[in-house]
Amino acid sequence: MNCAKPQIARLMVMALGSALFGLTAVARDDAGPQTTTAPRTSVESQQASYPLPLAQARLLAELIRSIRRQYVEPRTDAQLLEAAARGMVSSLDPYSSLLDSTAELQFKSETAGTFSGIGLELVSISKIVHVRRVMQGSPADLAGLQAGDELHEINGTDVQPINQPLLLDSLRGKPGDIIRLLVQRDTVPEPFEVRLRRGMVSTHSVDAQCLQQSYAYLRVVLFTATTASEIHEHLMDLAGCGTVRGLILDLRNNPGGLVDAAVEVADDFLESGLIVSVEGRDPASRYSRRATPADVINGAPIVVLINGGTASAAEILAAALRDNGRARLMGTRSFGKGTIQAVLSLSGGRGISLTTAHYLTPSGRSISDRGLEPETAFELWPLPWGGLPASNDPALVQAVALLTQP
Repeated sequence: MNCAKPQIARLMVMALGSALFGLTAVARDDAGPQTTTAPRTSVESQQASYPLPLAQARLLAELIRSIRRQYVEPRTDAQLLEAAARGMVSSLDPYSSLLDSTAELQFKSETAGTFSGIGLELVSISKIVHVRRVMQGSPADLAGLQAGDELHEINGTDVQPINQPLLLDSLRGKPGDIIRLLVQRDTVPEPFEVRLRRGMVSTHSVDAQCLQQSYAYLRVVLFTATTASEIHEHLMDLAGCGTVRGLILDLRNNPGGLVDAAVEVADDFLESGLIVSVEGRDPASRYSRRATPADVINGAPIVVLINGGTASAAEILAAALRDNGRARLMGTRSFGKGTIQAVLSLSGGRGISLTTAHYLTPSGRSISDRGLEPETAFELWPLPWGGLPASNDPALVQAVALLTQP
C-alpha cells in the first residue's frame, strides 16, 4: 500500500504537467503563439520546461486519494479534478469562473443581443423570485406573463434559495423545449401554470420615455452589441416630443456587459476626450479609447442615475461622461468593479471567464472597491415592475431640476 503512494503522486504530477503544457501550446508570449512542445518522458523533463511545484502537486494527489477512499459519498477522479479546476479559477477573484459549454454559449449570445430562453428579467426579493420585466415579443410575452408576477415553480420544482441558481439557468438552453412555470399574480387568487416554449429572444437592453418639457429618459439594463443602435432608435422615436433639451440616463442596477458597447455609447455623447484606459499583462489588454466628433443630442445636458448595482461597463460610461464634464452623476455610490473579464475558449467546447485587465477612468483613477461617488446624493426609489419609473418618481423630478440648472 505505502509503495503505491509515490507512484500515484508521480502520475498526478505528470497529468497536471501535461494539462498545463496543453494550455501553454496556445498561449502568447513576446515571440508569438507557441505551437509545438518537446516530448516529455519523465517528471524531471516536465519540471525543467515548466516549473510545476512538486509539493503542491503531491498534496493534490493525496487529497484526491483520501477523498476517493474515505469521503462519505463516492466521488470519481473526474469529479474531483473538475472541482479542483473550478476552485483554481474561482480563487483568483470573484469575477473569474470556469464555464461549461452551455454557460459560455449563454454569455456570448446574451451580450450579442440575442439568446435562447423565454425572455424574462428576474429579481429576487426576500427569497422570492419576481418578474421585473418581460421582453417584448419573447415567449414569456406571448404567454401573457407580466412584470410583478412571482415565480414559484419551474418544471414542477420549487424555486427555493438553495436551488434558485440552477433552476433559473434551466430557463435558458435549447430552443423548442417546453417550460412549465407556476406563477402567482396579485390579481389572481390562486397560483396558475403557464406553459411556453423556449425560443430566440432579443434582449432589448434599452427602455425609453419622453418626460415633461422635452426631456428624454433612457434606461440601459445591460450593455450588449445592440445597445448603441437601440439608443439611436429610441432617440429618433422621442423626437416626436420635440428637440431633446436634456437626457436622464438611468444606469441603476446595470451590471455591465460589453466594454466596447459602453465605450460606443460614451462616444455618442462626447465630442472629444479620453473615454477609458485599460491596463493588462498581455499587450492586447493594454489600450485606450478616445471620443470622436459628433454628439447625438448636440450638447444637451445629461444626468446619469447610479446606485450600488451600477457596475463594470456601466461605471466606465458614467465615469467617462462625468470626467469629461459632459454629465452629472446622481444617486448613491456605484458598485466599484474596476476589472475587465475576457471569455477564453478551452477544449471540449468549454470556456473560462478570466480577469485580464484593470481599467482607469479618464481622470486616471481606479474605482475598484471604491465606486463612483455622485455629485448629487439622492436615495433612489427601487425600479418599478416593467422597468420604466413613474413620471412622479422623485428621482426624475430632481434630475429634471438638475438639467435646468446652468
